Amino acid sequence: FIMKRLIYILIFISLLSCTVAKRDKNRLVSSHENLLKFNMSLIHTLSSNPTSEDIHPSKLPYCVKYKLGTKELIYLSTNHTSDVQSKTHKAIDFILKEFKPSEVIVEIPPFQENPSDSMLKRCDLEEKCVEGLYAYKKSKILGIDVTGGEPQHIEVLKNSLELGISEREMMFFYTYRGVASWRQGDADRAYDPDNPRKEIESYIKNNKKRLGLLNIKFDYNDFVSIYENNMNAVFNYKNSRYYDIAPYKDGHYIQKLSVIVDKTREETILEKTEELINRSSKVFIIYGSGHFLKHRPVLKEAFKYENVISL
Repeated sequence: FIMKRLIYILIFISLLSCTVAKRDKNRLVSSHENLLKFNMSLIHTLSSNPTSEDIHPSKLPYCVKYKLGTKELIYLSTNHTSDVQSKTHKAIDFILKEFKPSEVIVEIPPFQENPSDSMLKRCDLEEKCVEGLYAYKKSKILGIDVTGGEPQHIEVLKNSLELGISEREMMFFYTYRGVASWRQGDADRAYDPDNPRKEIESYIKNNKKRLGLLNIKFDYNDFVSIYENNMNAVFNYKNSRYYDIAPYKDGHYIQKLSVIVDKTREETILEKTEELINRSSKVFIIYGSGHFLKHRPVLKEAFKYENVISL
């Protein structure tokens, strides 16, 4: 208990002390400050051979605070976890209480007005809840405006097709992303379906609906064929890893598909952040650590200063 209190105090001190950092006086303006404009061309693309921009500034999870005039943004960079006793979940509770954001952006599947009941039922605030849904529910309880950062699937399809992906490749990638998630995050999130083929076929059916590709000819055999022809390996779901869908510009076939699909995701997350930071004085965003590394150059350029806070 004492250690937890100490951690909370240290986080609070760090959040307050950031105002001591040097500020660019030319960028500090009055309450009538200009709107922030994010330069999307600065979004970083990750590499399988890490560069300095691929290295995290602190041990995960960590917070990064950005400030310009009256505008404040706190970005919680996380490893995905469902452990409600984790540092990530404790930081969410603390920041919501002490920072008192006007707006919160979370990483959960795209939705129109509200997440589905089936999605929300996956979250038990007392026992097990992935951090995005946890922050969503906690924000709602506190009466804080909260939104998902993800684009709609149709938008992702449209933009990806313009960048050269085929409809069949989109079906393959969306389906493989589901399979790769079986080996994502915590050990207790590893998943071994009783009937892997049937599970994958259900993914294919759902992805046709999500992407609006109801008339496309694409089945389980097509999925396996695309995998084996491009990965030079026999498909076995037990060999899949979440790492396989990492958007690496110098990676293998699936990772290069991910770079194209990911472009719309990253731009949408930042567009929503830009909209909210210009509308509100305080924004809190909770996203996976890989996203933060891609967003960091954009945020540093816009705010000119950052304060990394280790948890």
